[in-house]
Amino acid sequence: PLINMQLMVKISRPAILPLFLAFALMLSGCRKDNGDELSEDDIISRVVKEHANLSTYRDNSTATMNYTTANPYTVVKQSKLVYSADGRFRYEYYEVGKADTRYIIHRDASMQVKSWWDVTDVLREYDSLEDPLAAATGVSDGTAFHVPALLLPDEFDGHNLFKTLTRLSRGEDAVIDGDNCYLITGYNNSDDLCSIYILKDTYLIRRYSDSHEYENFDFARVIDFNPEMNITIPDSEFLFGTL
Repeated sequence: PLINMQLMVKISRPAILPLFLAFALMLSGCRKDNGDELSEDDIISRVVKEHANLSTYRDNSTATMNYTTANPYTVVKQSKLVYSADGRFRYEYYEVGKADTRYIIHRDASMQVKSWWDVTDVLREYDSLEDPLAAATGVSDGTAFHVPALLLPDEFDGHNLFKTLTRLSRGEDAVIDGDNCYLITGYNNSDDLCSIYILKDTYLIRRYSDSHEYENFDFARVIDFNPEMNITIPDSEFLFGTL
């Protein structure tokens, strides 16, 4: 009986070892799928890749800017972006409650690019989307750049939100209105902390925030994105619109 028991032990150990290794690998794979071991570089690379490979994208975003002064006030800007890999593109923003602030940037299927801004009351034509989007980045509080630059890497020569920041790191995961998100933080050229929340299931940007202390007031900005990917977008949403 003792010999038989020793034989069983000798046979069982080699048989069990592959099963143990397989189980360990399975657990390791689960951790990676959940993002527990992803670095900031891993997440950023995936964000860049996913945006560049989308067939369509649609988003309605809200940028909220709070100014803390002797008389605090808030500015809200709404924007909508639709994109198709066939070349069509339309971006529009306006400031809520303020007349004559609409800004439209448009490219049709023939790759003709035009822009309109109520402030200048001028219809302009461009060779590419980069110039009008760059011109609108400041007045739109960033919504003309953050996602478009990721959707159009060739037109922006690979320049994007992450490349405008230094000391990038992965922060603590967060839940935004039920959406599980990764957090990437970095610092802009004013050394302000910037936070980028990225949806775990799609790697699309869900929220961006930053703040700055000026001499006479404090400024805090939050941009909430509501992205949709690879959906059917009606042709009507790509029309330039009525001026």
